[in-house]
Amino acid sequence: MTILQKTTTNNNMETEHLLAQNFWGRIDNLLKSKNMSLRKLCLENDIAYQTVINQKCSARLPDIQLALKIVTILDSSIEYLVYGKPANIQENLVHINEALLQNDKLFAIAESLTQLDEEELNAIQLLLQRKG
Repeated sequence: MTILQKTTTNNNMETEHLLAQNFWGRIDNLLKSKNMSLRKLCLENDIAYQTVINQKCSARLPDIQLALKIVTILDSSIEYLVYGKPANIQENLVHINEALLQNDKLFAIAESLTQLDEEELNAIQLLLQRKG
């Protein structure tokens, strides 16, 4: 094996490892949003928990059958779980929730928006449309 082949192989392994970490992290976020544990997901849906936990802990992507089963149960998409691109409203809400929880200023703004009436919200929407 040449140095270039070895470097390419190592880069592919690192990329796959990172994709798997992100995949399992997004599953954790979706499970939290549904107040469900990974163990409960597996037990209630005839999924081998030990297999899932081994893949998660070793940062490996599951086979396509298992991934599709999880996607269906969590009402998600492969694209979201692997690449983080939201494909439905639930995933968008999880993504927004993550951003709000990571930024106190955004959270305070979102919290204050809930106190506004419809007329005030419409005014803000008009301002944002003009700005964009």
